[in-house]
Amino acid sequence: MSDDDGTEVKIIVGTFWGQQGGVDGIGTDPQYLDIFMATGIKRTFKIDTYRWAFAYVFEGAGAFTDASAPLGVLLEKEIAGEEINIRDMSGDRTLIRFGTGDEVTVQASEEGLRFLLISGAPIDAPVAWHGPLVMNSQDELRQAMRDLRNNTFIKSAH
Repeated sequence: MSDDDGTEVKIIVGTFWGQQGGVDGIGTDPQYLDIFMATGIKRTFKIDTYRWAFAYVFEGAGAFTDASAPLGVLLEKEIAGEEINIRDMSGDRTLIRFGTGDEVTVQASEEGLRFLLISGAPIDAPVAWHGPLVMNSQDELRQAMRDLRNNTFIKSAH
C-alpha cells in the first residue's frame, strides 16, 4: 500500500490502514510491517506499543521519537583465539525498542529509510537474542550457534 507522500507499507502479519496481512491465527497477535519512507519524510504510525514493539532498520537511516538508542546486530567474533560477542553498529542493521504508547513517529534521513515495525502481545518467556537467532536462554543460543557451525541446526524428521 502506498500513501500520498510515497510511504509504502507491506503488511506481513496483522492489520494496518484497514488492510489485513497474509498470515493469520498466531496466538500473540503480532503485527509485522515492512515500511519504506522516502528522503526526509516524517510520519506517525498508529501501533499498539503497550504490547512489545520494536523497529529493525535494514536500509537507509532515520530517527525514531521516544525510542531506545539503536542497538547493532550482535555478532560473534574470534579475537586472540577467544569468541566474544560485540554489537556491530556498521551498516544499517539496527534494532530500536519502544516504550508504551499508541504511535511511533519516524523521520527518514536524506538516504530514505526502510524498516520492519513489529509488535505483539508479550509471551512472558525469557529471550536470548544473537543476530537472527532468538532462543529462551544463553545455553540454547550457544547450542544453536554450534548447530549452525556444524550444519545441524535444522534436521529433517525422517
